[in-house]
Amino acid sequence: MTRRRALMARAESGGGRLPKEYREVKYIESKATATCDVNYGLTLAAKTASCGLVRMANSGEAAFAGVNKNGGNYDVFFAQNVLRHWGGTKLISPTSGTQIAIGEYAEIQFYVTGSSTYIFSYNGSSNFFIGKIYYFNVKDGDNLVIDLVPCYRKADHVAGFYDLINDEFYTTINSDPFYAGPAV
Repeated sequence: MTRRRALMARAESGGGRLPKEYREVKYIESKATATCDVNYGLTLAAKTASCGLVRMANSGEAAFAGVNKNGGNYDVFFAQNVLRHWGGTKLISPTSGTQIAIGEYAEIQFYVTGSSTYIFSYNGSSNFFIGKIYYFNVKDGDNLVIDLVPCYRKADHVAGFYDLINDEFYTTINSDPFYAGPAV
């Protein structure tokens, strides 16, 4: 969908943030192995990413964001209750080693570099994050390059994220579904 067409659809739906085919929700939840790749090729220059999340499980390591870089995978993750980063990622706030209890809401900022951007997993196929993500965005300097809004597609009630910058809808890349929170 072209940017102009998307803006027209938003205007026709009453001026909301999303096109009329989508309904914004408070969060998207993964209860097992649901993950998505927002297909944004990050350059080798670091971008600042931000997200708000709640972790619901405490089994081993769980990545809430990952990138692929030169064939290697890097992520920001929890090891038990401790926030960590690996490889081409670096935590800004809170710092690595910060404890975040199960069920606690956290706003996290980090630097990312790579060629794919995964949400709810390390690399799209492992270290799955079981929890809720309230927002996810990536900035290049002061410019937003990804701005994901939790939502569902009205036609079939498939939950996912709508990227306001690139006018794309992203849902899980495997057979495990996302779950939509309450409508906003």
